[in-house]
Amino acid sequence: SVGDLLKTKYKVSSRLRIAIMSHNAKQIEVFETFFGIFGGTCLIAGEMQELFKHLAESDPVDLVIVDLEEAASEDDVSSIVKDVMGRKHAKTRFCLLTAMSSKSMVVAQIPNDSVLVFARPPKAHTMADTLQSLTGSPAEGTAPKKREISADAPTVQDLRLLVAEDNKTNQTLIKRQLKQFGVEPTVCDNGKMVIEELLKHRYDLILMDCHMPELDGYGASTLIREMEKEGKLTGERISIVALTADALPHTRATCLAAGMDDYVTKPLRKAILADVLNKWFFCTEPRD
Repeated sequence: SVGDLLKTKYKVSSRLRIAIMSHNAKQIEVFETFFGIFGGTCLIAGEMQELFKHLAESDPVDLVIVDLEEAASEDDVSSIVKDVMGRKHAKTRFCLLTAMSSKSMVVAQIPNDSVLVFARPPKAHTMADTLQSLTGSPAEGTAPKKREISADAPTVQDLRLLVAEDNKTNQTLIKRQLKQFGVEPTVCDNGKMVIEELLKHRYDLILMDCHMPELDGYGASTLIREMEKEGKLTGERISIVALTADALPHTRATCLAAGMDDYVTKPLRKAILADVLNKWFFCTEPRD
């Protein structure tokens, strides 16, 4: 099972105490199920006051997860972080969930690495990495990795990425850019090849050209979502980002309607590519 695979790869202490501030029942259930794989204790808080109560308990909390959308304000979250860091829970780490890939202002106010920001919802291996870092032991066969991508200092690893692009010049350019981030993509010339590849291998992210022969990006994306619903593709939901030279107002809506998650225009610049990797590598939702 997925749980057994995670427990085999990640060495996580069963004594961890994790506080989750959320009033979203589905989100709480997802986190409790995930953390239940490794054991430990989950403390649920529907609001800030409840979170304060958990943090005031005698046993330290190792990780605090806060969805910024559910917090009263980032100032409140920043106050909690500073208060906790100044007390006996100085080793507590915070995981802030946001719909954006940009840094939270909370991070800018904290002079250390105790605050992590993940796009919502974070991938399973991202959270497992975080739990393991609290335990203090590296994953089996791996070394600790910095989980932040920068256009100036790219460090992304472990990303299974598929590029769908029929233009050979564009293929070469995208491969060269991705290589600077440490990513070796699989390249397909059309949507039909994409579908064939997905039936053989799992991918985290697809950069999908909209206009290709045999099966274009729109048709391929629609078919991928249908296959996911039918259970023909296993694993997590695949993120699909459209690549197109069109900058027309209706293009984005067309891409989203076809099942794509985002849309960027070509030619693809390095900084934009960094944003895409940050946003969509870390927020792939599990399939139902």
